[in-house]
Amino acid sequence: MRAPIQKNGPSKAESFTTSVVPQSPPGPQTAPQTAPQITQPVEQPVSAEEPAPAESSSAAGKVSNAVEMADMQKEVEQPADVVPQKTPSLAGTSSSEVPRQPPGPSLRMKAVKKTLKQMLADAEHGVGDFASTAGSDVAETSADIRKDVSTGGELGQDITSEAEAGKEAEAVDIAMENATSDTGTVPAEDQAAPPMDNATVRRIEIETDLDQANSLIMADNYKQAVDLLEPLLKDKDFPENMREETLYTLASAKFQLYKDDLSTHYNEVTGAFDRAINFNPKSMRVPEGLLNLGLINMKVGNIPEAGAYFNILKKKYPDDDNIPYIEYYWGQYNFDKGDYRKAADRFQYLVQTYPDSKVVREASLGLANSLDHLGFEQQAYQIVDYIDKRWPRYYVESPEFLRLSGNIANKLDKFDKAKSDYWTFYNLTPDAPDMDIILARIGDIYLREKKPEAAKDVYSFTAKNYPDSQGGLVSNMRLAEEGIYDDPDMNQMFTVFDRPYNVRPVEIYTKIVKKFPKSALAPLAQLKLAMWYIYVQQPAGKGHGRGRGLLQTLSQEFACQESPGRGVGCF
Repeated sequence: MRAPIQKNGPSKAESFTTSVVPQSPPGPQTAPQTAPQITQPVEQPVSAEEPAPAESSSAAGKVSNAVEMADMQKEVEQPADVVPQKTPSLAGTSSSEVPRQPPGPSLRMKAVKKTLKQMLADAEHGVGDFASTAGSDVAETSADIRKDVSTGGELGQDITSEAEAGKEAEAVDIAMENATSDTGTVPAEDQAAPPMDNATVRRIEIETDLDQANSLIMADNYKQAVDLLEPLLKDKDFPENMREETLYTLASAKFQLYKDDLSTHYNEVTGAFDRAINFNPKSMRVPEGLLNLGLINMKVGNIPEAGAYFNILKKKYPDDDNIPYIEYYWGQYNFDKGDYRKAADRFQYLVQTYPDSKVVREASLGLANSLDHLGFEQQAYQIVDYIDKRWPRYYVESPEFLRLSGNIANKLDKFDKAKSDYWTFYNLTPDAPDMDIILARIGDIYLREKKPEAAKDVYSFTAKNYPDSQGGLVSNMRLAEEGIYDDPDMNQMFTVFDRPYNVRPVEIYTKIVKKFPKSALAPLAQLKLAMWYIYVQQPAGKGHGRGRGLLQTLSQEFACQESPGRGVGCF
């Protein structure tokens, strides 16, 4: 059973829109770890055949001296109580790692009493020596490379092979350019596609227009689709292998375009289907055309013609998927005519004979509706329950299903089910027709559940927002009578009228009788008004006589045939 959905509360629409995210299987939980920060040591470029530089290397020594000079400058700038940090020397490291050096004598120079100006001058002199030494090192390395190349060393061989490969690639490029310039040809992959002929271009344009027409039909823009398709079919270049599909598409678009005025456009619509069928009488789409021709004739009242088309379809194509639709259309036709028994027979035959048909769901709904009108609420409830279980999300596609389901449950006093369906229906389609009646019924359910405050809130909302509708008038009557009195007797109504200062009921009765004399509430309001006149015991000829006369007339015209509380006069 769906959970009740209250106004301004969590609605059923919230529960089914929640997407389900697949969950990964449970496993051991590990705390997120932060990737360690790795600082690679600065390495000197070393040849594979050369040993690692010694600690007495001039470049490394100069770097160490420069660092020590910078430390000395920081030491001068820092307060006396701050001890400068030692900076490890990079001398003596290999090309792959920096080994941990054993403790040894400190390389930091001893403190010398010098002025700041002298210390800065010494530092500049040290940096200059380092730059000079580094320049000489670069020159020595360049000389070593030239020597290696000249003597055929490994590095020289690598440089030579790279140079030769570059020359070969350049030669190939030059050869290709020369071949292209001599012959005037371009490689196949670089050649432009040959121009298309006019027939191919026109075919592509037609296919594009057909795709656009189908998109318009899907968007319910039938008029634009018809205006686009009709000129295409008259085009002399229209491909014959696409004509059949286009003819059926045009016929269906016209049917949808004029479905509310088929009598006026009967010849145009039926002619479109005739042309589609006659183009290829052996087509697999002929049953579709016959079914639509039968339905068109049924809708305009040509019942014999409709029956003839349906019989041809059943005789020539007994196993076609369109056959179940014939029973559905007949059932809907009988239901609209008020012949609920014939409608129920048609729908039931379809459900039992074609349980896997595409239209079996709608047929099941029609069967439940027919049984409800025939007074077989228990059987109708069973069909509704079957629909709800087989197609649990049908109410999303067709919220009217909730109205029917709630009405049947309400008649069977299944108030939780009825209230849930009514609230869901209201939350999904608050502007649906006759929503005032649905709200008034929700108020009645609250009263039967002994929740007068909730009922009062719903009645007040309905009376305020639907003051001249049936549900609003019923709500006003409930508020005035402070209860449900749809099958009244004298004792009940005298109890209502006995309440102190209770003059509101007569005002509501009079309003309904005078302003809405053709309303379904009018007979009930007249009956209660007659009881009021008897209750007040006015002088003969004005009170008792008027009240008894009304009672005698209304007792013959108005009688609730429904069970107490269902309110046939109200709903």
